[in-house]
Amino acid sequence: MIKTQQVKTCTNMLAKFKFSARADLIKILSLIVPHRILPYNIHMARFTSSGLILKEDKILLNHRINHGKEYFSFPGGGQEAGETLEQTALREIKEETSISANIGKLVYHIVWDNGIENYYYVCDYLEGEPKIAETSEEFEAMKSGVQHFGPAWVPVANLPETLLYPLEIKDLLIKDLEEGFKDEVIKLSLKFSDRREKM
Repeated sequence: MIKTQQVKTCTNMLAKFKFSARADLIKILSLIVPHRILPYNIHMARFTSSGLILKEDKILLNHRINHGKEYFSFPGGGQEAGETLEQTALREIKEETSISANIGKLVYHIVWDNGIENYYYVCDYLEGEPKIAETSEEFEAMKSGVQHFGPAWVPVANLPETLLYPLEIKDLLIKDLEEGFKDEVIKLSLKFSDRREKM
């Protein structure tokens, strides 16, 4: 059950936004409500796109605290109407981290059994310092006190002990950073109920 305070927080947050589509509403809900409450195939866009951005010996990640659960994620999000997946990745990177990047090649593609598909692109860093934009939905969500978004450069050497979701992509990335990215896209077909939560 969603607690009364969570409902009030959600209501207050929604009042601050103008929604042009159902996807906007669901995106805000997914920032506020614990990820286990709403079914994944309801609160996520069908297609998501994320960037793998390296700078020297570091990678750009989002440090998250979601209702007490601490972890990292790749910058990215749901595809909007009229966007290509490449455009989605660059937009989400800019919104979530303030970093400007160039799109590179697609390296990973996850197809979940609930219809969700995740795409991961290697991107070239251009400019900027990681910070959350004050105009972003993520910045507004942090005002609830139960969410934290902190984009940061994380040393690649720390990846093995970093709780970075999805863990399936983290493992592939560590291997490919050591051996080099493959020419072909690595495609995974996975059951969402079997996704790994712990290292």
